[in-house]
This record gives sequence, structure tokens and C-alpha cells, in this order.
Amino acid sequence: MPRFFTVKNVLLTIALLLLVILVVRNAGSDGKLNPAAGFLRDGLAPAYHLMTNTGQKINEWVSYPVALLEASRDNRELEEKISRLEARIRQEEEVRQENKRLKRLLEWQEGKGQQYDSVVASIIARDPDNWFSTVTVNKGREDGINSDMTVVAPTGLVGRVINVSPDTAEVMLITDPRSGVGALMQETRAPGIVEGIASGSVYLHMNHIPANIMVTEGETVITSGQGSIYPKGIAIGAVVDVNKVTSGLFKMATIKPYVDFNRLEEVLIIK
Repeated sequence: MPRFFTVKNVLLTIALLLLVILVVRNAGSDGKLNPAAGFLRDGLAPAYHLMTNTGQKINEWVSYPVALLEASRDNRELEEKISRLEARIRQEEEVRQENKRLKRLLEWQEGKGQQYDSVVASIIARDPDNWFSTVTVNKGREDGINSDMTVVAPTGLVGRVINVSPDTAEVMLITDPRSGVGALMQETRAPGIVEGIASGSVYLHMNHIPANIMVTEGETVITSGQGSIYPKGIAIGAVVDVNKVTSGLFKMATIKPYVDFNRLEEVLIIK
């Protein structure tokens, strides 16, 4: 056994503890310590102070990792809450943008489109081989959609329905090279045929414009109504360039469509 735990040391420790108890019990009843108790407390004060500080340090050492864990947990919870709020904001912004587009379609129906019976449809797919050729919409035969129905947007002509299933329809855009639309220059009334350009260009060509009719840049092109597909007076685009063809008998104009086909998401099908 270590020398510290000898019988003599143990007895001295017990005697010291008894002395402390005795001194404290015999403290003055008037709230004042007797000289022995005062001396003992003052003598042990540094030890009390050391023990108190040591206890505080130990408590800090023990509680610090716990505080770190709690802070880390609170930080994760805060990050998750922020992520949920950001996702909600994005979702609400998407709803707001959709409502904005649908409002424009409704305004067209109640304004220029009052003479037509039309139905709103959303684009659900695009032709992967040619971005500017065809699109698929979420309305079909069950919604009264048939082939050769005209498809428009609030800004102008989109194309026509080329085939229909019970729940979907495929629309050929006017940018497709296979498309042909009877058209007129709105101011000069010069006739022509608007066709798509190969290689997926967003521009159109208006061919067979009589050479003797003046055509100016910026002039609006509309549907002529000739034939049984496209109603008359629907805006197509604006002239950006005019050239004479080789024969000299006709002119050809390059047209920029009013519809932004890159950003097209909803359309109106005229029934």
C-alpha cells in the first residue's frame, strides 16, 4: 500500500474532518464565526477557490463537445428549413409564370379569339430529330381535336395538327420545311407562301411575292385565309429582309415569326 494511506495519515485526516465539523457547529449563533472557524475558513478559502475553478473548467470541457453537437444539429435543421423554403419559392414562381402565360391565352380567347372555338393545350414533347419541326400536345380526339386544326399562341400562328390520338395530338410548326401557309403582307396586301427553312432555322421564307409590289422591312405578315386550313388574319411574323429571285418575276422575303418557338409551352387549338 502507498505510504500516503498509512494508519497514521488516515487517523490524522479523520481528526481534521472532525475538527472542521466541530468548529463549524460551534460557530456563533449571532451569525458571526468564532475565531477558530474563521481561521479555518480563511485558511481553506484558496483550496475552495481552486476546487471551484477546477470544477468550472471540467464542466466546460465536458459541455463543450455537447454544445458543438447541438450547434451542428441546429445548423443542419436550419439548412433543411432554408432548402424547403427555397424549393417552395421556386415552385410558387413556376406557378406564377404558368398563370401569367395562361392569362395571356385567356385574354386572346376573350379578345381576338372570340370568333373561334378554341381549347388550351400544353406541349408535352418535341421532335428529338428536329427541334423546330413538330411538337406533341396533351389534347386529342377525346377533346374534340382533329387533323388540320389551326394552332396559335397569343403572339401569332404556331402551326397545324397533323395527327391525333385519343389523348394527344402532333402539331407541325410553321418552321417545318414541309409547312406551307398562304399569307399576305398586311399593308401592301402582297400575296405569297410562307414556308419553313431547312436545318432548323427559326426564320421563315415568304416565296412567290409579285416583283412589282413594294415590300418593306418590318411589315407584318398575316394568314391569307386561302385554302381550308388557316383562318384569315392571324399574325405570322415581320419582314426582316427582301430579295429578288433569279428569274426576276418574284421576290422572296425572310420573316421572323412573332411566336418564340424556343420558349413555347402552351398553345390554343382552334376547333
